[in-house]
Amino acid sequence: MNSFTRRFARTARVARTMLATTQSLSHTPPRSVYTRAPTAHSIHRTYASDAGFTNPSALARQAHDAMSLGTSALTQGNAQQAQTHLEHALQLHPTSDAHYNMGICQYMLKNIDCAIEHWKKSVQMDPK
Repeated sequence: MNSFTRRFARTARVARTMLATTQSLSHTPPRSVYTRAPTAHSIHRTYASDAGFTNPSALARQAHDAMSLGTSALTQGNAQQAQTHLEHALQLHPTSDAHYNMGICQYMLKNIDCAIEHWKKSVQMDPK
């Protein structure tokens, strides 16, 4: 088997696994574009950003800041640090975007069931 065939077979296995994992959901998470077999460095992802944030309370502001730090850690591939910040954001002020990013974080940490639960919560909070 040549190297192309091995890479193709591996990519197909990964795609089947990801499809089986996400078929149980009522929408199409994650909001990511996978360009090849998922590793920490080979995935192009789009994260939720709370761009339309308008809540003026101090608690919501702290949650937004924690969400930003968590999103930044995800972008850098540091899932452990992202989990800490996103847990803090979810404790202060749970949002759809925070649950979505926590789902990505849990997926990166190989906690697939927990990731799916966070994605479901994200959709329940904001079904768009």
